[in-house]
Amino acid sequence: MTRISPHQVTFHTFDSPLGKILIAIMNKRVCMTMIGNKKEVLEKEFLGKYPQARILSANKLHSSYHNSILSFISGKLKVIKVPLILYGTSFQKTVWRELQKIPYGKTSTYKEIAKRIGFPRAYRAVANACAANSLALLIPCHRVIRSNGRLGGYRWGIAHKKMLLKLEKEHTEARL
Repeated sequence: MTRISPHQVTFHTFDSPLGKILIAIMNKRVCMTMIGNKKEVLEKEFLGKYPQARILSANKLHSSYHNSILSFISGKLKVIKVPLILYGTSFQKTVWRELQKIPYGKTSTYKEIAKRIGFPRAYRAVANACAANSLALLIPCHRVIRSNGRLGGYRWGIAHKKMLLKLEKEHTEARL
């Protein structure tokens, strides 16, 4: 695991309909979001990557991003527009940018993403880029499924992936 310099990294963990969500901010941009069931587990993983980080009560910036995430989960927002810091390889960043183009309530396959970024045979590498995504919800890797229609894996747990896809489907159908 790569350790990243802490440059004033702050984080806040909060409750959501998905469970616990951790949001971390560096230089006014989100550098990590995580989904889990236990605050302690999320914070331990986060602090492994950012050992110098400071826990903050939700300040204005955290509150704004926190509220955007909750609005997204509730279906009030279809896209969370917050400034991001992407840590990854050039290939991973290309995949993550493509994932951000998948519309709310829709899915795409690893193979389709590979074709769209110009590497049609790199669907396993696309799956690995999804697994390396440390910006849950903000980069919607939960919208990527296998070509056979099965969900595949999800860094934040398959139960969270199912829940997110179900919520998005329900919110999309409710608007029709």
